[in-house]
Amino acid sequence: GSDGAPVPIDNNARNSSFVIDISGSNLQVSEADAQVPEQTVSEAGTITMADSDNKVEEALISEGNLTISVDNQMAVASKLIISIPSLVDGTGAAFLDSTDLAASTQSDATFPIDGYTMVMDINNQEVEYSYDVRTVDTGSNYVILAQTDQIDVTIALHGSTVADEIIF
Repeated sequence: GSDGAPVPIDNNARNSSFVIDISGSNLQVSEADAQVPEQTVSEAGTITMADSDNKVEEALISEGNLTISVDNQMAVASKLIISIPSLVDGTGAAFLDSTDLAASTQSDATFPIDGYTMVMDINNQEVEYSYDVRTVDTGSNYVILAQTDQIDVTIALHGSTVADEIIF
């Protein structure tokens, strides 16, 4: 702003400067291009069985399936490690599965649980489960992550089809 007056370009003008301070507060990142290290998200929960007069403490499953559906909405590959201590095989080992999840994909897996024993507290008819989702280290590669990215895991127990009940 010289209001039209000529400004001589001399040493004083050449050596002059000004500073602009910019600051931010309460910023929120909604999306980032990032290198992602391996990290683990863990969850444990229960599947409540339908109310019934017949309580199950321990029962051999003659016909049933376990379906695990995973919607990996992240641009990072992961590994799902799931344990269901309420389902034990003939050796007494809890159901355990490990599945690689490609980035940004949906996957469904159905496991026959015929011959497994369902073990529950007589007063609390719930099937216990736990799982870890471990992201794969992207190393020096950058991936875009959004605030809304997530991994949805759905666990369902059913008979020979999704509409059927488990037969003991």
